[in-house]
Amino acid sequence: LGLFICDVSGHGIGASLLSSRVKMSLSGFWSDCADRPAEVIGRLYRSLTNKFGDQYLTACAVWIDRQSGRLRYARAGHEEPILLRADGSIEYLNAPGTILHTMFYVPATSEEITMSAGDTLLLFTDGLTQALNRQLVSFGEAELIPLLLEHRSESLSLLCERIVRRLDAFTDHDFRDDLALLIYRHN
Repeated sequence: LGLFICDVSGHGIGASLLSSRVKMSLSGFWSDCADRPAEVIGRLYRSLTNKFGDQYLTACAVWIDRQSGRLRYARAGHEEPILLRADGSIEYLNAPGTILHTMFYVPATSEEITMSAGDTLLLFTDGLTQALNRQLVSFGEAELIPLLLEHRSESLSLLCERIVRRLDAFTDHDFRDDLALLIYRHN
């Protein structure tokens, strides 16, 4: 199973164009290298090198062997995915990697861990953790981790719904950034 998440800087037409280019680029090589996340990031960077303009993006590619639970991932400046173990412990997938931009690039490296039955992986954009309430306090891990722990045995769709509802309440229905969540539970 291959997972990919990214976040393009800014809003508007420029960000939309770069997002479209990311999608087109990935469709050209995803099936060739989805099991090698660092290569996914590298190929994406090379395909976009002269197309960034004043934009940049963060990205995370993940490959999971659903039989063995082996998980391989690479990050390019993206939020650290959170692995909620079935026993309630938390691990952050913090492989190094820089944002993707024309001015600089450090090749991503893949790291590998093993998931066990009941482990849940959460990939998300910074719209989740950096959302601010009226007191200018960010949602952050202080809100997210207890929520994940409290509801870790629920279905993934319900967990996703709870995260979005809690975020909406936290921001007093004044959420201003984009948000993407990918949640996977290993069986």
